[in-house]
Amino acid sequence: MQKPRLLVVEDEPAFARLIHLALSRAGFDVHTVTNGEDALDLAAEIHPDAVILDLGLPGADGLSVLDELREWSDLPVVVVSGATTAFEIRRGLDRGADDYLTKPFAPDELAARVRAVLRRRHHSRGRRHRIGSWVVDLDRRTLTPADPNVNPVAHAIGRGGWRLLEKLLDNPGRILYRDELLDAAFGPSYRGDSGFLQEQVRRLRRALDIPPWAEGPIRTIHGVGYAYDEAGEIPAGRPRRPRTDADGAAAGDSVGARDQLVRRTV
Repeated sequence: MQKPRLLVVEDEPAFARLIHLALSRAGFDVHTVTNGEDALDLAAEIHPDAVILDLGLPGADGLSVLDELREWSDLPVVVVSGATTAFEIRRGLDRGADDYLTKPFAPDELAARVRAVLRRRHHSRGRRHRIGSWVVDLDRRTLTPADPNVNPVAHAIGRGGWRLLEKLLDNPGRILYRDELLDAAFGPSYRGDSGFLQEQVRRLRRALDIPPWAEGPIRTIHGVGYAYDEAGEIPAGRPRRPRTDADGAAAGDSVGARDQLVRRTV
């Protein structure tokens, strides 16, 4: 199982080293930056499972980073700050932080709070789903055969694929816009790349053993996006009526009548 990936945003070198060491020892995959601009760029690139955010950053402060992050992501954010007043704590939580830890703090307490916000995130969702011959576990990011006596061929799903699947499964029956899915799974830099999203959906269907000629529960909503529609409740687009021999004959008759009319009027 992959280690939870954390993004630490801290400009004080001593605190940055302390946090990095404590969280690494606690079993996390830790990435550290020292300013808000790098934090937003790296968050869009690596899609961390949670962010540890200092508010006193150079340039754009931590609250500005939090505001911009919340425009395209709902990932858990733990604020760490030297601001200890009730007003500052309330302001951080009201702006979208999931937890607030004041400096100085014990490294073990930070690790415990990170684990807690990750658990709350997981428990707030239905995390196991049956899709075809597989049981999908979003917490462990694993595919398990639904029938223990059958061993279907397993295909790997990358980090972005898991985030895409998670977004779809967390919104059953809801049509999700293409850019909404791209933001959630791959970051805002992929907005507008519908071809890339189409390929990722194709790979996801293949991993779930959905035949190439079928959509399965991952429905394509042409011109809009995609939806997870296991119950088949979203109406399919009305297909064009196929052209028949009668249509051809009728068209031929109308052309012939038009030609006769032209000849008579000339």
